[in-house]
Amino acid sequence: MSLITVVGSVNRDFVLTVKNLPHPGETVLAQHFVEGVGGKGANQGVAAARLGPRVRLVARVGADASVDALASEGVDVGAVRSNGLAANGIATVVVDDAGENTIVVNPGASADLSVQDLPARLVRSPGEDVLVQHEIPPDVGKRAVLRAHEQGGVVVLNPAPARSTRRYWSPSTSSSPTSANSPRFTAPTGPPPSTKPAPCWSAPRSRAGPSW
Repeated sequence: MSLITVVGSVNRDFVLTVKNLPHPGETVLAQHFVEGVGGKGANQGVAAARLGPRVRLVARVGADASVDALASEGVDVGAVRSNGLAANGIATVVVDDAGENTIVVNPGASADLSVQDLPARLVRSPGEDVLVQHEIPPDVGKRAVLRAHEQGGVVVLNPAPARSTRRYWSPSTSSSPTSANSPRFTAPTGPPPSTKPAPCWSAPRSRAGPSW
């Protein structure tokens, strides 16, 4: 069976639903609140595992975190390292009735993920998938992308939070897909020649939810 490797973050998510997102300086009351395990890496891992394939997660968590919920979803957490000197990452997510959201992340232990934490073989067989996003240090994401490509893998990049990936990612020439919403569309490599984003790049908006 093929293996999907996720290199990413594990956060504690605090999700508040509101009627309308607040404007700068405005206070609004939440309609609902949910707390749970999240982070783009953990979310990718659980979503992939629920589809059936074998999934392993490469991540760093704080001493205050548990990966039991991930393991119970079928995610291999053998490459998740605990950092007893750092608190786990946290994310505050505010979602309105239209499904629009704002997210603020404090990386916590995820910021300590290092290139040395990456398995030597991210891809065991050509064509296997490696999922990466930007809630980890830039040098780790860059090395994961390059190593996976060198080993014949297919990389799926979620470029959030948005930052430049010009030095290692060229969607116009790469066979690997990018999952990005419209605000993040131009950040990784700069605006495309056309001012209108290609449909294959822009993911549809979806209602954010707690954890996975």
